Amino acid sequence: MIKIINKILDEIRSDMKLFFIIVIFININFISIPRYVVDMPGSIINVSDNLTNKKYTSEGSLNMTSVSETKGTLLMLILGKIVPSFDIVDNSNYIASNEDSTSMNKRARLMLESGISNATYLAYKEAGYNVNITDSKYYIMYVSDKANTNLSIGDEIIKINNKDITNKNELSNILNDYNEGDKVDILVKRNNKEINTYAYLYKDDDSELKIGIALVLINKYDNNPNITYKYAYNEYGSSGGLMLTLGIYDALTESDLTKGKKISGTGTIELDGTVGEISGVKYKLAGAVKKKCDVFIVPENNYEEAKELVEKNNYQIKLIKASNFKQVLTELQNLE
Repeated sequence: MIKIINKILDEIRSDMKLFFIIVIFININFISIPRYVVDMPGSIINVSDNLTNKKYTSEGSLNMTSVSETKGTLLMLILGKIVPSFDIVDNSNYIASNEDSTSMNKRARLMLESGISNATYLAYKEAGYNVNITDSKYYIMYVSDKANTNLSIGDEIIKINNKDITNKNELSNILNDYNEGDKVDILVKRNNKEINTYAYLYKDDDSELKIGIALVLINKYDNNPNITYKYAYNEYGSSGGLMLTLGIYDALTESDLTKGKKISGTGTIELDGTVGEISGVKYKLAGAVKKKCDVFIVPENNYEEAKELVEKNNYQIKLIKASNFKQVLTELQNLE
């Protein structure tokens, strides 16, 4: 090994141009600027592949779409300026002043788990099954920079001033019993331990009393059959909610929702079936086209952007505008 190293060093000494090329190559490939990342077309995830206890399978596939994101190394930043489908993104635009990347990742994982929870509930309900909720928990997914509190993203809310919190309305009702500037005691679970925290009430522009947090509901289920989604360690966010709902519904019902086609899409899902807007349509659509998908389902609020991209790039893919789950079901059932 020593001989090999010495030989390499002799080669470098004999050709300093080679040495500088190596140094430049290392700098371009490995030195990163943490403030920036580069977004590009992502891959697709066949929902069925990650579902357990499926009752039925289909000939085609229902696929989530994604955005591929990489560190802002010098090389990737250069490519981000050159390659049309690559974009340089300033991370500071997405991290709140009172947060760090760890908090942001916690919120993204909570959004994923909430999306799975909503998708499971809705799919069983629309497929005609009883939904058996075994546990419901509220987690903090956002803390305002106006809040005077020691609460953290990821905390599970248990009690406020010794009153149980079992739905979001209870939080508002409890706060209405107090005045601006009052301190409330909040029992939370953090890292599997119960902790006493606090928050002071304040009024925002709408004059409503607040403690400066946003909550997300995550249910646990014991359904029959008990279909569950196994997500990967690097999956985050709620934008796969619609496709997951379709995937679970398809696994519960005998008719083939795909009709043998490769269907892709994106969009959040609410308990009432509303499909929500997402970011990164440009990359998700391009990824679906690259993987030769027949259909791309896109939220109503993102539809015009997707339509313009299809026309501009001459993409050979059918678009379905999604406003709610039942409407998307009808669209798919009418596919030829």
